[in-house]
Amino acid sequence: MATYGPASADALAVLDEMKQAHHKRLVETEVTILLQAAYGKRDDESGELVSPALKWAGYPAVALARVTSLADRQAGVEDCRIQYDADLWGSWTISQKRALLDHELSHFELVVDDEGNIKGDDLGRPKLKLRPHDAQVGAFFDIIHRHGRDAMEAMGLMDLCERIPKAVYMEEQ
Repeated sequence: MATYGPASADALAVLDEMKQAHHKRLVETEVTILLQAAYGKRDDESGELVSPALKWAGYPAVALARVTSLADRQAGVEDCRIQYDADLWGSWTISQKRALLDHELSHFELVVDDEGNIKGDDLGRPKLKLRPHDAQVGAFFDIIHRHGRDAMEAMGLMDLCERIPKAVYMEEQ
């Protein structure tokens, strides 16, 4: 079971930097974001990490984004929440931290009407929804091994790789 604490000062600084650089509409509409550090379960005797801080659909996750319910917003909780794996945070470069929090902020989408005006919730706060990933691929490697390029997993992974600019995963010569 994970435990939670306040975000570190450097995590808060990176979050603010990414909001200002890439998520100006969230800033302009004064969307509030709770950033929380999550810590995985540790063995009582050895102190060794025995389970990851965060999971999504049963898999370890390095961060999670959620839009806060209307009831919790009414109780004073921020409009949305990002939890990050504080056990791993210190091992990442500043560029990786920026990419991670930029990714999580990208999940928060303002709800707009047909004219592009931001809708409000029952509390008069900007209405938000969770934006899904542009791509999601689940795969069984044994299926790829047995069926090769005909496996749906292989086709999905190949399509995803074709969409990523080569400069991202290949060193420049």
